[in-house]
Amino acid sequence: MFGYVEWSEARKGRRSVTAEERIIGGVRFCVVTVYRGRGRQAEMHRRCGRAARLLRRAGVGRVVLPPGAPEECFVHRGIRPVSDLGLRREVAAELTSFTMAQRGIQPGGATVAVTADRLSAEVIRTVTALCRRCRYLLLQVPYGGEAFCREMRRTQGVSIRLDPTAEQLEQADILLCFAPLRTPPAKGMLCLPLYAGAENAFTWSAAVPGQGEEESRTALLAALWEVGALRPECLEVRSVTFRA
Repeated sequence: MFGYVEWSEARKGRRSVTAEERIIGGVRFCVVTVYRGRGRQAEMHRRCGRAARLLRRAGVGRVVLPPGAPEECFVHRGIRPVSDLGLRREVAAELTSFTMAQRGIQPGGATVAVTADRLSAEVIRTVTALCRRCRYLLLQVPYGGEAFCREMRRTQGVSIRLDPTAEQLEQADILLCFAPLRTPPAKGMLCLPLYAGAENAFTWSAAVPGQGEEESRTALLAALWEVGALRPECLEVRSVTFRA
């Protein structure tokens, strides 16, 4: 079972931390409500420590945290925050399309570059989706690319430039990195890093049309996706914000 922590601006009776089971998106969560208050940071850490203990007693190993929650309070007690990295990679094509539209880049004339350390299923899905939307596509993978590009030309009628040069990568309108680049991208280049360790490069939000605001937290969406309660194609990307 996943855990879910939420802030509250009011106490429930005299208690500042309460727990209950709740169904969210068709999945059972152990929900802990923490009174946020306006006290010292140390008091907030104590409350989050109590929240973590309640989650551990419920057998929770992973938790969806609200913005500003001290992760160390939960990690210290063996509870890992849910990461949205897997979901980011799953919806990489949608993130790309939204980012290009946000920057006024027309897909009909755009060049999109995809780099990865292997031709994974995620990379194949992303490239296949982008081929239907963008005019030019560059692909850089260490192996397996030739057979894949031939298949794409045969089945989709599209031509993918394999193993582009560094100069060609720099000229792309947007770069998707499923693995760290050997050489950092040029300054000012539009880049979506989609690998562990680069999660803070950008933030994003998404929602399932018709669902409540509670279900728009990306970590929660990632948890629902992991257990099969959410199909990525049902998601609608709402924002992509790059860190300064």
